[in-house]
Amino acid sequence: MLPLKDTAEIYRIGLVTGLFMKIDVIKWADKIIEYEENIEYEIIEISLMQNTKVEDIALKLYEINGIPNNQNVLNTFLGLCSYAYTKNKFTAHEICTILYKFVISKTHIPLASDIEQMIHYLSDGYYLASSGTYGNLNVICKDLKNFLNMYSEYAKRFIY
Repeated sequence: MLPLKDTAEIYRIGLVTGLFMKIDVIKWADKIIEYEENIEYEIIEISLMQNTKVEDIALKLYEINGIPNNQNVLNTFLGLCSYAYTKNKFTAHEICTILYKFVISKTHIPLASDIEQMIHYLSDGYYLASSGTYGNLNVICKDLKNFLNMYSEYAKRFIY
């Protein structure tokens, strides 16, 4: 199980990139309120944000106290992308879009250059192959699956 701040960061990044929806974050906050004794005020606020913009919820998640373990957050986020892709919750196109949004958004999670390069390769490669411009879509999808599989074990630490 991950610390609260790490989990909040994963939900924040997932919300910003499209891996999660507002309802996922609100249900998580509701569970914390239901089962925990000491609850941060931000969790209560998140629980009440059904009619709020995604950006405002993401900001509230960021405001939760603590210092995240960026490596845990990154590995778990990529593990959840792997899980979503292998369980057909998202298509290859959707996962490539989520990964691209992760790279270009201001998530405050540092990326190693090899991971960032791989994400660019996958998102650009998917676009070019799907449009018939360059490359083979099957190869890109296989590369996507292989890349994400490296992180699949990390998804098991995330409870939602």
